[in-house]
Amino acid sequence: MYESIKINFMQEGVTNTNKKIVTRETIFNILKEEYEKGSQKNGKEKTAKKVNMDTLGFADITVWFYKRNCQQGLEEAKYIWELLPANPMQRHTVDEYLEVYAKEIIDKHNKFSLNHSKYRKLENILNRTHALIQSLNEIFTELNLNPESEDSRASNLDDQVNSSEKFEFIIHLKSIEGHDLTPVFQRSDFLGHHIEIGYKDQIVMTESEMTEGNQIDFQDKTLEFEFSLKEGSVFIHLYEDYLTEGGTIKKLVAQRNLDLFTNVNQKFLNDLLAFDQEVARLDEVKYDLYHLKKFVTEDPNSRYGDQEDNFKENYAKLKMSIHIAGFTGCNDLFFFFKQLQKRKAFLEDKIKSVKMKASGYKQKLMLLLLPFNNILSFNEKNIIIKEAPERHRTSGTTCNLF
Repeated sequence: MYESIKINFMQEGVTNTNKKIVTRETIFNILKEEYEKGSQKNGKEKTAKKVNMDTLGFADITVWFYKRNCQQGLEEAKYIWELLPANPMQRHTVDEYLEVYAKEIIDKHNKFSLNHSKYRKLENILNRTHALIQSLNEIFTELNLNPESEDSRASNLDDQVNSSEKFEFIIHLKSIEGHDLTPVFQRSDFLGHHIEIGYKDQIVMTESEMTEGNQIDFQDKTLEFEFSLKEGSVFIHLYEDYLTEGGTIKKLVAQRNLDLFTNVNQKFLNDLLAFDQEVARLDEVKYDLYHLKKFVTEDPNSRYGDQEDNFKENYAKLKMSIHIAGFTGCNDLFFFFKQLQKRKAFLEDKIKSVKMKASGYKQKLMLLLLPFNNILSFNEKNIIIKEAPERHRTSGTTCNLF
């Protein structure tokens, strides 16, 4: 009866992290050009040479911001002025000021981009957690089960998890397919492949496995990994191992991030619903398929090369099954359900904090770019230089913040 019950999962995608890079030097040159345009005599004769040589006070910056009708950005402009080394005259060259200004633009965009990325990742985990909670709740309702009225766990295990806020995951590794191994087997220094799973400095890994053909066989190895309810996702890295004179080196060839809590094996969770048996049917492992994005280097001699034919298959396919240590019955599933609710509440608080930070840095960046919004804009990944026609607006262009 219970084997037919399915717990629904959403598929996790793999995001592209490539970024367009605008250097600080480029931004500095744009700022300088725009400042000099706003420092013309009678709107005709540029005084670029004088602007570069003479020093100025913050009053000059204030006048320039008012000319651009961007006085909303003066607070940020004053903050940048105060970052410059103090001197008795309280005057600096335009270059000195704009160098720091360009640096602040890059810095605020980096912080905005970082927090926006964190927000998106947390949002994905939160959505998956919410979906799993809903799925479990629907199953409990269908079976007329009430987790709140049941003994969630044996007391010793319950106390153990509550005190450490960690779960011990058992990760079963079977194989990787869809990964061309022909080139590496032509190298005499090739030792094999291994997988690393980790979070920050906490890493577990397999031994190097030497296989033949186009399948990396991890021979049903298992890894144990403790992970907190209050953490995000783990990384999964696939490496090639090579022998050198000084020992061994590893080369990253494929990777992805994964939320352990919402990727616990579906069969494993469904087996826990076999509450009418003393022990759930957990002896048979059913593997799930996970896609690892192949890591492409810029090395022209890399085995991926630059030819389009080498990119027909961009993912290595990992067969893996994630279980939770000590879970053997339906009461454990009730306990897991309650812990997922705690995790959801924590993620909701965390995402609010990260979103607030991202919004704060976005606001600061908008204010910094106000006088230059006829040329520069930004999104969550890039600082964008607008098309050439946009760069010939008059210096009196309105740039009110809205």
